[in-house]
Amino acid sequence: MSIKSKHHPAKFTFLYLLSLASLVMVALGVGMIVFEFINKYVPDFLSYSYQGNFSDAQVKFAFSALLISAPIYFVCSYFLEKNLKKGNLSLSASLRKWLLYLIIFTASVVIMGWLIGLLNNFLDGELSLRFALKALTAIVISALVLSFYIFEIKRTQTQITPLSFKIYGIIFIAVTLTALVLSLLIMESPQKARQNKLDNLILNNFNQISIAVDSYYSEKGELPDSLEALDQKFLGPKQLLDPQTQEPFGYRVIDKDSYELCANFRTNTENDADSLRFNYRDEHKAGWQCLEREVVPMKP
Repeated sequence: MSIKSKHHPAKFTFLYLLSLASLVMVALGVGMIVFEFINKYVPDFLSYSYQGNFSDAQVKFAFSALLISAPIYFVCSYFLEKNLKKGNLSLSASLRKWLLYLIIFTASVVIMGWLIGLLNNFLDGELSLRFALKALTAIVISALVLSFYIFEIKRTQTQITPLSFKIYGIIFIAVTLTALVLSLLIMESPQKARQNKLDNLILNNFNQISIAVDSYYSEKGELPDSLEALDQKFLGPKQLLDPQTQEPFGYRVIDKDSYELCANFRTNTENDADSLRFNYRDEHKAGWQCLEREVVPMKP
């Protein structure tokens, strides 16, 4: 039985659709990384969040998407090119033409939405320089993707891999590696991310302790002598301990309506843009640090 494409449409449909999905993820990953790189180093003081609207979470997502999707796209492209050379898939096959046009259509819609979003942000007051850099990034990515697939539709040779195909491959690799390097330069390491989460959990426990102290003060008219006085009526025992080491938090009464809570923090948020994620009173140094709190009597 012949193994031409007309007898195996499912295989080539699968490869083209998988390459489409991975290509979209690669393009979005590269764009998101470059956008966040621009956000970090071209800050806008009008941005609603800290550090010029830089999002470490988006960089991590884009890095993950790029690291997984790029190899998949390469593998799909390799097998499709291999089948073209062997004659298993014809350049003029209607299936191939339809799938290529589907890729172009999908990429065009994604890029159009991208540019609409960028223009909307610019009209909403984003810095002109940031808009120009992001728009240039989107245009370059879209030009590379669309020109490659337009070339593929017009391609006439199957026996040898065209030089332009190799050039696009080199550009694709260079862009992907550059985006991965940029992401490594601006995103926090997994170790620091875990340390930040532990410190955030400590601060959350501090907030729960503060609420319990407020309740205690409202009921008894004075601050507790120790955190142990906050029995399960006010707070659970696990919220009085470091979530990792299980060491008890420190506590010291300063005066009749203020006190300190102490813990061993893993990170330093003083004079750090990341500290803007927290209230100013939650800024801390690495190591044993005490944070002052004031009683807020609860209304009856």
